[in-house]
Amino acid sequence: VLKEYGFKSEVVYLGCYPAKQISDVRERMVLAVSTWDSGRKPEVYGELAKKVNAKFVMAGAWAKYDTMVEFKRKYGKYVEVTGKISEEKLIELYSKASVLVRFGFNERGPGLGVIEAMGYGVPVIVNEGLGSKEIVKQGENGFVVKDIDEAATKINEIFDKRYQMSKNAWETAKLLSWHNHANKLLEVISSNLS
Repeated sequence: VLKEYGFKSEVVYLGCYPAKQISDVRERMVLAVSTWDSGRKPEVYGELAKKVNAKFVMAGAWAKYDTMVEFKRKYGKYVEVTGKISEEKLIELYSKASVLVRFGFNERGPGLGVIEAMGYGVPVIVNEGLGSKEIVKQGENGFVVKDIDEAATKINEIFDKRYQMSKNAWETAKLLSWHNHANKLLEVISSNLS
């Protein structure tokens, strides 16, 4: 956006704390992490959950309790909804999940859960509406998809070759560590001071 208005700018992705090691043993589980509200279109995840043969978990707080209750009424058969969870529980879910799904709808941000999931070796599926699509290497650490039908197909593909994609996701996250984030910021700031 800044470049569109003539400002010199450079993207420096947020960081993460990659796990020191990742587990080879994963559940056949699809994870979605966010602060849920109607703008995040939770029903898209509910419809996707109907199409995959796996446990589907939506983790995170809900902006409105009524929205969560209605979602659970409609999709509770297909999706486990955690509500607000501790950091420890979130790490446990990342460590068990085989794939993370995160769709963006006119969002400018990266969807931090994508970067965090990669830090635990979780391949990701995102759509074009999320900033983190730029760190997804198609078929290597995840997939950028057009719709939920394509997402369902790619989830199954990840289940079939999860081990290598998991390692690739973890390697991507190591490049996006907070340490590397700070170094990149220093580099950008230093180059602009000269």
